[in-house]
Amino acid sequence: MLLHLIEVGLWALTYLLLPENQLDTLEKAMYFSLITFATLGYGDITLTETKWRLLSGIEALDGILLVGWSTALLFMIVQRSWKGIELHHRG
Repeated sequence: MLLHLIEVGLWALTYLLLPENQLDTLEKAMYFSLITFATLGYGDITLTETKWRLLSGIEALDGILLVGWSTALLFMIVQRSWKGIELHHRG
């Protein structure tokens, strides 16, 4: 979870550093980044410059991939734990 928040923070800093910056505060940039990373896309804050809109799409794909990867990793850990418990109880 912490790694996802770091990723969202890095994207927020990227948005803050854009020329013609619409996201003028860290709070707005973090909010926009978190909503985009989670692929919620409320639409209350958007990037108006066409040349920067692609970044939000890339962040959304990044979010999908990383959340999927984290889910698979967590599933693998739980599955191995259950196998270890079963072996321990069987003796």
